[in-house]
Amino acid sequence: MKKLQAWFGLGLALVIFLTACAPTATPEPPTATATLIPIVTETAVPTLVPISLSGPNAGTVMSWVDGGSLVYVPAGQFTMGGNGADNPSHSVSLSAYWISRTKITNHMYALCVGVGVCAPPAPIPGGAVYTNPTYADHPVVGVNWEQANTYCNWAGGRLPTEAEWEKAARGPGGNTYPWGNEQPSCDLLNYAGCGGATTSVVTYPESASPYLALDMAGNAFEWVADWYDASYYATSPIQDPPGAESGVYRVIRGSGFESDATQIASSIRRPADPNYTSRDLGFRCVVQQPINFPPYCQASPYLPGELTAPTPSSLCAVPVAQRLGPSCKGKVPSNTIILPLGTTYRIRTEGYQCTDVIVGGMLQVTCTGPDATSGTLEVCNSSCDDQQPATVPLGNAVCDPGYSYDPATRQCAYTPITPQSGPEGCPPGYALDPAGQVCRPTLGLDNQCPTGQYFDASFGGCVPANGQANCNLYGINDPSLASACYVGCPAGFSFNEASQCCQASAIGLYPDCQPGFAYDPSTGACAPRVEQASASTGCTFVSVDMLQCAPLYNCGQHTTEVQCINNQANGCVWNEKDSVCELEK
Repeated sequence: MKKLQAWFGLGLALVIFLTACAPTATPEPPTATATLIPIVTETAVPTLVPISLSGPNAGTVMSWVDGGSLVYVPAGQFTMGGNGADNPSHSVSLSAYWISRTKITNHMYALCVGVGVCAPPAPIPGGAVYTNPTYADHPVVGVNWEQANTYCNWAGGRLPTEAEWEKAARGPGGNTYPWGNEQPSCDLLNYAGCGGATTSVVTYPESASPYLALDMAGNAFEWVADWYDASYYATSPIQDPPGAESGVYRVIRGSGFESDATQIASSIRRPADPNYTSRDLGFRCVVQQPINFPPYCQASPYLPGELTAPTPSSLCAVPVAQRLGPSCKGKVPSNTIILPLGTTYRIRTEGYQCTDVIVGGMLQVTCTGPDATSGTLEVCNSSCDDQQPATVPLGNAVCDPGYSYDPATRQCAYTPITPQSGPEGCPPGYALDPAGQVCRPTLGLDNQCPTGQYFDASFGGCVPANGQANCNLYGINDPSLASACYVGCPAGFSFNEASQCCQASAIGLYPDCQPGFAYDPSTGACAPRVEQASASTGCTFVSVDMLQCAPLYNCGQHTTEVQCINNQANGCVWNEKDSVCELEK
């Protein structure tokens, strides 16, 4: 991905070079397609009475069927572009849409793989282990454009256009970054060695975009729908630009955990072969017209109250490193880092050696390494070694309206009730609709609406995102209305007519906890993921750069391919096209 950053702005002439360096294509996804399973409608379909709604507001958050959340981006104009060679600043108007609040995580993507729709990501050296629960909330990486597109289709949406992605990241005022115009820092995003690898998609809540989208800078780049065309902005329509009609390369947006500060601006465009995969390239989805999916037949319990995931400010303070800069003293490349006393460090790059002394009450670490290379030190606050792990307050596991807690499985089983109110009114979790006759689900004890619904101020309750307030059926036993309101289940699930819910083909194939939360056996519910005192607590990664202190080896002196290959140790590579021996770039 660093190559992609370097290639940006060099024009279309170097785009061809990108193809030559693209990694091997990942396997084609399975033949299963993200089609919807139709629900058999009954002959007597009730008439749905129109209800006045205020609609969602900018930044409204809604749980979605893939186990993540969407945020609402209202219709309107915004400033797009950054006055670069391929992204001149201009005004664009977009229709309203919902976009994934976070990048798609390993955990979310695994559900699509589990139901047979998505292909597993490619195992990328240096990337998070896709199947390791430790990295469940990290962005899924190692996916090509087609894999990303297949997932979004399965989740009832699509990949965002460039314009949709950029508006969600910058807001209507054209901020430089998602959080505004303040310069990037390790407190706002994972970039330039701050983390050294991908991190959880909810690690940086303070850098949310104006529409509350998270992680739109750093951590991992993101695929978007568009074909890349360097001159597209000059001819693109003002309203809902769809991107170029065709091309050789797709577009990726955002930045990754290795991007430097000059590559973080939200307006930057990058071309990539559709088969390209990387350890810092993921995606998120757009849902323009949300589908009214039936509820799942099983859901995970949660602890009552409005839960929030732990934020970096609640952890041990990360040491602040000061760089004295690289040097070639004695023709030996070195770099010196100043750290606070009490800091420990570990060399994370082979071929590097470091020594330290105390100077002026600070720890001065000097590292040496090969010419023109970049290494990494992991530095930690030693006082965090004795930090006690955070604890989650115990409480009774609860379920959303329409679900009952099953102690045997410790899961919530869908059990719809009659929609009519009884002598004592509606059951807990329900309220009478505006007509005063039918009980409808309300906010759960986590202060969230059921999946696919948002809280509408005019209605005074939760309504489906498609605006059909009469179709607020979570937990309601009404087969006739269900047949009129529900369009089907996500691919891999079948509609259970008896319970009016989406049935998985096997145990463990239901979405469970939102990013930032995990199922906690001690409470039998979704609880905030607990950060333990470890290499990721009170620690950060510091880049150590070496100058080119020795003269560059002259690979051009070798005129045959054999001679060139014999000098690979000196950095020589054979250019087959031009039949010359060159120093590896």
